[in-house]
Amino acid sequence: MIELEQGQHVGLIGTTGSGKTYFFKAAIMPQCKHLIVVDTEEMQFNALPEIRGDPLKFVRKLPKDKPYRIRWIPPPTAQPEAMEAMSEALIRYGRSIEVYIDELTDFSSAQSMQPWLKSLFRKARKRKITLIWASQRPAGVNKWAFDNSIHKFFFYVQEFDRHGLEKLYPGISSQLSSIKWQSYQSIYIGPSGFPAMQPSA
Repeated sequence: MIELEQGQHVGLIGTTGSGKTYFFKAAIMPQCKHLIVVDTEEMQFNALPEIRGDPLKFVRKLPKDKPYRIRWIPPPTAQPEAMEAMSEALIRYGRSIEVYIDELTDFSSAQSMQPWLKSLFRKARKRKITLIWASQRPAGVNKWAFDNSIHKFFFYVQEFDRHGLEKLYPGISSQLSSIKWQSYQSIYIGPSGFPAMQPSA
């Protein structure tokens, strides 16, 4: 288990059904006092109040002294522009906010990362904004995202993805091979960089 510090970024990696969302809800979400869930799937977080409209307007009006947990669904027809507006709003007005991005590869690839996302990763720390991102396709996650996330949890991943992760973290492939699907176990890589097995949340 980890205790989040504001401005520290967290990655949750694993296939569908491996335990990412459960872990986030059980271990991370209770620590979040000001949480915005960027929900592109519109499934896992539909119990949260939904915010619509211009991110610049609603981020500016978010309460600083009251806790909240909300979800924001970027409009499918204008998703890149909406996400750029959200990033700009967070950098300009946000402070001490946790942002959960449900599938990072919707906005980046192994080869490139959208400029707004890279800027948000870099500038969020100064604003004490914590980015928590998840992906079921680690082969499509840009190395920059891994390098700029202090905490990383690797749940069950398929064999071809394990080989790709081995290039980033030598020795992790053999550890990941011992994790069974739906076991909800994970390999944790923290500030020390040393992988350690984590029990299910």
